[in-house]
Amino acid sequence: MFENIVELYKSQAWDWRITVAVAVLAPLLFTYLITLWESTTLMRQKNAPLKRPPTLPYVLPYLGHLPSFGVDGNSLLRSAVAKFGTSTPFKLQLPNLVQWHTSGAEHVQAFFKGKGLSGNLGTIIAMENSFGSPRSSVAFYEADDGGHLPNPKPGSTVKPEDRIMYEIHKLVNTNLAGESLIGITSRFQNFFAQQLTETDEIGDEWTEIPDLYAFMQKHMMKAAIISMFGTYILSLNPTFMEDFWAWNPDMGTLFMGIPRWLIPGAYRRRTKVLENIKRWHKYAHDHFDCSKVGPEDVDWEPYFGSKFSRRRQAMFGKWKELDDTAKAADDFGFIWAANANAIPAATWFLLELLFDPALEARIHREFASALIPPTDPSHVPVFDINKLCSGPLCQSVYAETLRLRVQIMVQRTAVQDVNFCGWAIKKGEKISISSANEALDERIWNTGSESDPHPLDNFWADRFLIYPNDPTSGPLKPRDAAATSEKVDERGTPRFSLEGLGSSWIPFSGAPRLCPGRHFAKQEMISGAAIMLAAFEIELMTRQKPENDKTYFGFGTLPPKGKIPCRIRRRQRLTRE
Repeated sequence: MFENIVELYKSQAWDWRITVAVAVLAPLLFTYLITLWESTTLMRQKNAPLKRPPTLPYVLPYLGHLPSFGVDGNSLLRSAVAKFGTSTPFKLQLPNLVQWHTSGAEHVQAFFKGKGLSGNLGTIIAMENSFGSPRSSVAFYEADDGGHLPNPKPGSTVKPEDRIMYEIHKLVNTNLAGESLIGITSRFQNFFAQQLTETDEIGDEWTEIPDLYAFMQKHMMKAAIISMFGTYILSLNPTFMEDFWAWNPDMGTLFMGIPRWLIPGAYRRRTKVLENIKRWHKYAHDHFDCSKVGPEDVDWEPYFGSKFSRRRQAMFGKWKELDDTAKAADDFGFIWAANANAIPAATWFLLELLFDPALEARIHREFASALIPPTDPSHVPVFDINKLCSGPLCQSVYAETLRLRVQIMVQRTAVQDVNFCGWAIKKGEKISISSANEALDERIWNTGSESDPHPLDNFWADRFLIYPNDPTSGPLKPRDAAATSEKVDERGTPRFSLEGLGSSWIPFSGAPRLCPGRHFAKQEMISGAAIMLAAFEIELMTRQKPENDKTYFGFGTLPPKGKIPCRIRRRQRLTRE
């Protein structure tokens, strides 16, 4: 046909009228064909039982959305949700991590119900990629397809004694709650107060320090590590904390499985932390037999620290599938979870008080009622942890801090073909949600009134407080629009509430797979900030509240971006009211 057209043109039988006709008809024909294709596709989708989610456009192969995600993942996902709507999952392309992403209360509820979805894979990817567990040991984690559930999946071949995912989850749940948790948190408070009492960095006169967050990292992590794992992990590895914080920004990059030759520094930093932990494990095992841990055992000793730590070691020892590197990687992951999230969260909690003197005065009254005065007036006091963490205002500040600063992506993997709210998710595909999307949904959250607005991207200390005489109060948007204009003079005593937020306030994921360490994280965060205020007077040397460091998006608490200069001196006296 093409040859005939050429010959026609050469014979000069092709005149200008044919050229005009082709120029006019060709676009019309192209448009017709496109319309026909789209109509056929829509008809197929209409007749098909389930739809497939669309793809968020991207330019670079392999990297996909990584350039935008690495700069501001939250904005990328929020703009995509605005484009597709909350009822439409969309495809997110990251290196080695292709997944569908969804949002909205209905989809979040379906996500957490987990029919046909497994939450194991994200943990296993982190164990191998971020924390360096060898592939041979990772396969042992993968074999436990029942995850945190007491019963494995139907047809599972895993032996009951090899349920490593379930056993780890159960151990954390058992030891980081109740009386056991009180003992660990009490030791954390005592070690932290002791460090702040003994530090020569701060005296009775005002001293300028370049970065409040770095100060918290140094002292809070040391207290947390010693209370949980003993003293030898730090004495054998004098640079352990510096090595850990140097590695911490690599967490997300390593998680994506980017090859070593592209990010050799990240792999070196990971190896250094692993070697530190292995050195500690070897020395501690040479001096203490964890296999004999029992009810009569001491609460704390310097080699492994807490009973919880020793029970972990005893449990790991029964599985030959875990080599020394795998055991170190598992402790590495727990150290990350206990420090890289609670310490920046405690810093944000403290900053919100320091930027608002009226709020600091209000919360001091709650803190003071839980104070345990030291026997020596020169020592930093500690607190009755249950009373401290049950104050309504304290809990509201805690919850609002996590709403704004914790931005996790929770991932599930389809273990079979899944009908996810009318969308087809195929076996082996991944689907995720973002806590930040749900924390900023104006259809759900209370944003104040016209006369007293509180936008969701701003901190509001009272957002989670319900006042008995104020129908406009509480975290949920008031259902009665007329109530928002009601003037309330006497609101009464407030109560803290998370009611109705099971799909919206999800800094610890969602039921039934809530983070088992959430109780320790809450107590560590609140008591860390309270002890800092009990120990010191702090004046910020900047009027500008720092931003979230968006490069940490998806993996927990976003730390403050940049340094936070302040001046600080010892508090002379803090008494109970």
